[in-house]
Amino acid sequence: MRLKPTKSSRKSKAFTLVEVTISLAIISVIVMAVNNVIANQYSGLDKTFRRIFGETAEGVVKVRKAFNGTCRKASLRNITIEDDGETLTLYYYSDHTDPPYWPDKYAKYYLNSNDEFFVEHGDVVFGTLQQLSSDYTEILCGDVSYLSFSAQGLSVELCMTIDEGSDDFTFTWTAVRHN
Repeated sequence: MRLKPTKSSRKSKAFTLVEVTISLAIISVIVMAVNNVIANQYSGLDKTFRRIFGETAEGVVKVRKAFNGTCRKASLRNITIEDDGETLTLYYYSDHTDPPYWPDKYAKYYLNSNDEFFVEHGDVVFGTLQQLSSDYTEILCGDVSYLSFSAQGLSVELCMTIDEGSDDFTFTWTAVRHN
């Protein structure tokens, strides 16, 4: 003879309210954790994107090209770095394939009071290295919070920090004078 199951021993065919609440709490914690990870990854990607494609990157490429280009054709004869280390004057030849005995051009790199980094190109008096006239002045980049030049032997080093609000980017380049 078979006994009928009592009411308390029957299996329930649905979830109780407690089980649903606990499941929703666990799922919401997991969703918040995944959301936090994605947000942090996006923040890092955004910072990397700004470093690669932002205004700072364009200015840095411009500075590097101008500095390396001028240093490579600069004369070995003379280089001037001001006492504060923030102004560099290089003397170079306008035609590096058949240079005259004395450099006939100069490039002066300096930082102005608005934290903008400039290069000034011009002519020099032949045989004296006195700056005669400025042909043109070009702004290379802005928001420069630190600038320093140094020279050792034939190499010239440029170290600069660009302040972009919450981020500071420090760059260092070294170029060798060839002429």
